[in-house]
Amino acid sequence: MNHGELAFRLVLRKYKQIAAKYFVALMIALFTYILVYGDAAKTIVKAIPEILMLEESGVYHMLANGPTWYLSAMMIGMLFLGYILVRNNDFYIHVFAPLTAIMTLGYLYNVYPKIEHNFNGVFLETVTRSICGLCFGAVAWKIGKYLEKNIMNHLQKIAITFVEIVMYLTIFVSLFLWGDDSEVLHSILLVIPLALAISFSKSSYVWTFFNNKIFKLAAPLSLAIYLNHDAAKRIVVVFFSSMSYFHRILAMIIVTAAMIVIYFGILRLMNKLWSSKLRRLWFNFRE
Repeated sequence: MNHGELAFRLVLRKYKQIAAKYFVALMIALFTYILVYGDAAKTIVKAIPEILMLEESGVYHMLANGPTWYLSAMMIGMLFLGYILVRNNDFYIHVFAPLTAIMTLGYLYNVYPKIEHNFNGVFLETVTRSICGLCFGAVAWKIGKYLEKNIMNHLQKIAITFVEIVMYLTIFVSLFLWGDDSEVLHSILLVIPLALAISFSKSSYVWTFFNNKIFKLAAPLSLAIYLNHDAAKRIVVVFFSSMSYFHRILAMIIVTAAMIVIYFGILRLMNKLWSSKLRRLWFNFRE
């Protein structure tokens, strides 16, 4: 199989994993967008790039579901990076990914310190940001594999566990205290891959905590919150704006929970329809 086709299949596999969840959340978000701003027909037409998960291509009008910009940018960046990965794995892991991660982070800090949909003449800076993140992910994977092989005895595990805990405390405390400061954010971005590398290497004692069944159960819920909280925020900002801060937070929790229930309900219905009728109808039609 050609390298280009392998790279395409890599992106297609990732797309299939997220597609149904993405579109259900987008459907809910579009409903709330139309509910708030009206003009349903024009909104749906303008949302075509987002429906195709291509809003970060540069054809950018609006975002019905704001946080999902990263999924679009990631898919675009992944095709380019995937080709280099399958073409020359050694070059990508040991040279291209570390250099690209560091250089793009420096570029973003100096040119686009805030996450904005700015066009740099070639593509949106969000695509650059996704390439930066994907390359840091490759670096974290490499460090994690090294730690997995070399952290063996009890003393080493205690030391690496201490480092991991300090890193996570640094990340969360810094984000809580100075989350709007781009200097802090870009500094913390250098720590996050190291902390994740330790966690996924299974070399620290914190791994037993992360390996708990509750985290496996929480994974779909975490994704659901990510995909649906923006639609909930739109409802709260418009319809609960006169409330106190505390009551708006409470409303945000309740509306987000309601959105998540609807989201899981639609997904379950789609899975039932596909497994019971649509799958058989589709394949029979093809025959």
